[in-house]
Amino acid sequence: MSDFNHTHVLNSTAIYTLPIGQGKRFGPNLPRWGDTLIGGWDLGALTVWQSGTPFSVSSQRTTAPTSINNSYAQYGGTDYHLGDVDRRGNGVYYFSANQVGQFGFPVAGNIGNGGRNVFTGPRFFNVDFSLVKSFKVTEHQGFNVRIEAYNLFNNTNFGLIAANLNLNTPNTFGKISSTLGNPRIMQLSLRYDF
Repeated sequence: MSDFNHTHVLNSTAIYTLPIGQGKRFGPNLPRWGDTLIGGWDLGALTVWQSGTPFSVSSQRTTAPTSINNSYAQYGGTDYHLGDVDRRGNGVYYFSANQVGQFGFPVAGNIGNGGRNVFTGPRFFNVDFSLVKSFKVTEHQGFNVRIEAYNLFNNTNFGLIAANLNLNTPNTFGKISSTLGNPRIMQLSLRYDF
């Protein structure tokens, strides 16, 4: 499987003009100043959801009679769809203690049945949000107000665990040491168009 494979990917963009203001469903009889203030706002959302990136578990040993320096780990389980974010007192891990126990070293002459990229890392989920309004001053001049939130739900997306897949250090095996993206960021901008 490719290093960049994502089995499931959903990317969506949506823009919705709120039905508030003159001639709209809500507030059709608003005075001009009211329509200028609360009418014509656009809501926008950008959503990205995708399954995790594939990874391999190496034994950190040369056991196979080939040129492969590190053979794959010997996996004793039958389900290769294992792993989930597990927050513990000493960090965040991807494999439970029982799952870690299913990995071992291959015997001499064996390449290991762990295989290349047969496991899948943590999923990625992010929603960006915007609220936008344009105010006309004259026919060719106006202001644009934008309120934006990146990672609206402040969701933590965990990175790959490849650096902590060493069978020689079972206490940190599968420990997640990185995150993807940023925490929630909000900003307000005012732009003058002419």
